[in-house]
Amino acid sequence: MIGTILSDAARVSVDNGDPREGIKLAGFGLLATAECDISPAIRAALHLEDAMARAHVADERGLLDALSRAGDDLDLARTDTAAVPPWASAASWWLKAGAHAGFRGRVYQELARTPAFRRYAETVIEDAETAIASADVTSVTADVMTRISLSTGLLRVGERDAGVTTANELLDQAVALDSNRIRAQLADISAAARAYAGHPDADDLRAHICALTAA
Repeated sequence: MIGTILSDAARVSVDNGDPREGIKLAGFGLLATAECDISPAIRAALHLEDAMARAHVADERGLLDALSRAGDDLDLARTDTAAVPPWASAASWWLKAGAHAGFRGRVYQELARTPAFRRYAETVIEDAETAIASADVTSVTADVMTRISLSTGLLRVGERDAGVTTANELLDQAVALDSNRIRAQLADISAAARAYAGHPDADDLRAHICALTAA
């Protein structure tokens, strides 16, 4: 259970603007579960939270290592899904291909905010499209977050029309969810659209996001 608790704590630290604390907590969780006979899904969840925290501090190497380890653990966990204990339902969520790909895309989306790592916007698009195509995620929040990642990725690689269209299709639904995490992602769309200043569609999108998130 300690792994699940520290995974949740790491996520909260990142959401509260302290990714370095998130890295520390995820690391404590991985150490605490290293010798335990637990489902690999629990360790995968810790690696994923570690990856997101590292994305926030632009630690490319650490992020890639964490995502690789999460993928290996999830492959192991899928060989015996019944081994995931009932109290670790959050960890079992990552066994869904769409959930894993969608979160991975959001990790790369965060990394791509750093100019030196803009190339990962292509990976954001690939992971978001994989998540959407999998159709195994029934969470509205997760679906909206994945589509935000897709829009941001498209805008960052120069696909203005597709990026703006994707964003406009999800804006009202995103704001209705009233999530601070989603509002932060909407701000990322606005930042990506800034590259198209002077184009009416992009300017309107940014104005719409500003109005919605300020309400």
